[in-house]
Amino acid sequence: MSYNNLTHLKTTILSQFTTIYGGLKKLKWSILNNQPFPTFVKNFMMYLIPIFIWLFIIILINILPRPYILTKFLLRFDNYIFDVGVLSLDKHLIGPLSCLLCVVTGSLLLEYNYYNYVPPNKNHKLHFLAFQPSTIRTSSSSSSSSSSFDYEKSFLEDSDPFESSSSLDLESEDTDNDPINQKLINQIDQVGYLPYNAWLTTPLILLNLSWVIINLLYSQKDHVTKFNNITAWAFYVIVHLVAPIVVVVWLYLFHPPNSIKIFITTIGFNNILIAMIHLVFPNAPPLFIKLYGETMTPTNELPYTDGITRQDMKLGDSLYRAVYYVAPNKFTSCPSIHASMSSLIVFFVCFYSRYSWFKLVAIVYLLGEWWSAMYLDHHWRVDILLGLICAIFTWTISLNLKRFGVLANQESYYKLRLKSTVGSTCKVLIDDNNNYEDSEGVTTMGMRLFSNTRFQDFFDPLA
Repeated sequence: MSYNNLTHLKTTILSQFTTIYGGLKKLKWSILNNQPFPTFVKNFMMYLIPIFIWLFIIILINILPRPYILTKFLLRFDNYIFDVGVLSLDKHLIGPLSCLLCVVTGSLLLEYNYYNYVPPNKNHKLHFLAFQPSTIRTSSSSSSSSSSFDYEKSFLEDSDPFESSSSLDLESEDTDNDPINQKLINQIDQVGYLPYNAWLTTPLILLNLSWVIINLLYSQKDHVTKFNNITAWAFYVIVHLVAPIVVVVWLYLFHPPNSIKIFITTIGFNNILIAMIHLVFPNAPPLFIKLYGETMTPTNELPYTDGITRQDMKLGDSLYRAVYYVAPNKFTSCPSIHASMSSLIVFFVCFYSRYSWFKLVAIVYLLGEWWSAMYLDHHWRVDILLGLICAIFTWTISLNLKRFGVLANQESYYKLRLKSTVGSTCKVLIDDNNNYEDSEGVTTMGMRLFSNTRFQDFFDPLA
């Protein structure tokens, strides 16, 4: 090999190595967002505290003796509010009508008090702190330690950009120079600080339709086939475990900082609420009645007391124990944590996602979780309904918290994007030491990873 060829080979290898190193460095920065790794881990572990508390309560459920475990109550109550006897106003219809009346009344009260969102800038002209291209500057390296997790606090301590003396009207010529700026201004003026294409009333619609949906899914539970067995098991075990992780990654890639924290803590507090109900209100699942009848006194020593597979699935004892008895959670039929978690995931997706098809995928996932919980004889219909109600309760609180809620986070993020020194376009800068900067915390992980490329806007929730 000649000297020139050898030099060319060394240059090529060095160039490839430099490219790979630069890509890994950018990936690390995109994930950590200028935080030291220990700080990133500490923040994430703080988010998981409600999850750890929930897991601790689950351990207590299986250890603490409970003076009573109900077996017949849910069977009777489930039949009372979901089964329709003869079509007349007798005792066979009072339960279903009462249930329908309660869910419709509840949804109306929720809409009036918590979901009647009025855009703050409706009926008056919006002013904003104009993005001046000349203000783009290279951030100093001293600001590189700033974290996107503190962006809400840093903004709230500053003045409101909408009240700046240098603000311009919507018709300002400068707004036309930045299409994202103009789109954001129009969005705020029309629907306030909601994300693009947000389905805010999804919980209310789902609550109104819950009785019908649950009964339709329940009508398919006795159609036992091998395909249904595998599908139900996949939804109840694999999809149930994977879906929250997928949503966490999706929020971090595509949506404002703090969205991931709100999602994890909401799921955690929702699960704590359900676990506390399980602790003080233990109930046997349908499978227990099927295996032992209504007269057997339930104890934790009885096998298959709330199995992950129905009696006639024939999946085998070893598979059953492998997927269920790793973490048994007995006599926790009501409410259904599967129904509640899937409902919360749908609420977050329908609120944040701009794509209707992705929302529909989430709804299909919810229907699969609800159906599998009943098909596998793990939950009664009323368990699904009460799981949905728990999800709506925690979501409504999370949505409306004054400072740390979903809507407050959106408002802070929208204002910060308009106020940012890098403008709504969020072109990520590089300091003198070739370190990527997002000192104001206005970018998503996807925007940082593909910064200053044509793919950046794909990960921008405002593009």
